[in-house]
Amino acid sequence: ILSDSEIAQWYQTMLKPAAEFLANGGHVQLQDNDTKIDPPYTQQERWEEQEGDSPSTTAAEITGLLVAADIAQNAANDPGAASFYFQKADEYKSNVDKLMFTTTGFETSCSNPGHYFFRINQKDDQIDDPNNLSENDERNVIDGGFLELVRYGVLPGNDPEIAETVCTLDNIDTSDDAKRVRYDFTFNGVQYPGFRRYNYDGYGEETDDGSNFRDVSDSEKRDRRGRVWPFFTGERGHYELAKVKANSGGRISSCQIKKLRDTYVRGMEYFANDSFMLPEQVWDGVGSNSTHNYVIGEGTNSATPLAWTHAEYIKLVKSLTDKNIWDSYDIVKARY
Repeated sequence: ILSDSEIAQWYQTMLKPAAEFLANGGHVQLQDNDTKIDPPYTQQERWEEQEGDSPSTTAAEITGLLVAADIAQNAANDPGAASFYFQKADEYKSNVDKLMFTTTGFETSCSNPGHYFFRINQKDDQIDDPNNLSENDERNVIDGGFLELVRYGVLPGNDPEIAETVCTLDNIDTSDDAKRVRYDFTFNGVQYPGFRRYNYDGYGEETDDGSNFRDVSDSEKRDRRGRVWPFFTGERGHYELAKVKANSGGRISSCQIKKLRDTYVRGMEYFANDSFMLPEQVWDGVGSNSTHNYVIGEGTNSATPLAWTHAEYIKLVKSLTDKNIWDSYDIVKARY
């Protein structure tokens, strides 16, 4: 724990420059990467693949600005900066719907057809990158990053637009495995949810023989498939915790905690290997499996262990123990 003088020092040397960049952007030159960033627009979202306005990145930017404002106001004696950071966070928050939520989407399986957060809003309407199977209208690609808006407290757990997007994500054309995101896995007679990064994800094994991901020509990219990531079972568990509490006036019972633990913690544990290591991806049963003979629900040759997923598992256990999302921020929830 930092003393008041220590946090004031770190505010000046590290936190304020970072907050200034979140608020103002600027020129970036890192080796051969020479560009100008204009937040909340990001050069890379959480998959390090796309530039644009991203729900997950914007949630982190809003939270970072509010925390910086709180420190500036209450520890660093910098009220002018605090006011500016609060203003920029509010500006980004006010534009979340306008920039990242569509009412004219192509997925129509839920109560408000075509209404959902999409993966990223770019300068044009098309997404085209090495890990997408094909160029797509940006409204056609959904990932779970919008749940970060709830995790950090920018939106409440019972926000109707979040709920609509969860429904859409879970029900994207289940008859088309290229588009489908959610898969349920059965372990010892019980079903547990798993999720791909986004529909049309091509970062994973070849579907024609199950061989490892590799660089291929554009004509062969359709044979690549991003699989299910155990991380997302933990991410969904955090959201479900927030939703239960939001629907119950901030309360949650021991029975409800147990249900969440039995679904999401246990689901992540079943995805682990015999050494208790959690993989980046598990085999989802789609396509040929002739190269490695993977078992459905067990890890592929993807990175194992994936530290991010292990951290998510620990955070989920901690969150359910505390009955509160561990990396949520009270000052964010209080403001919005």
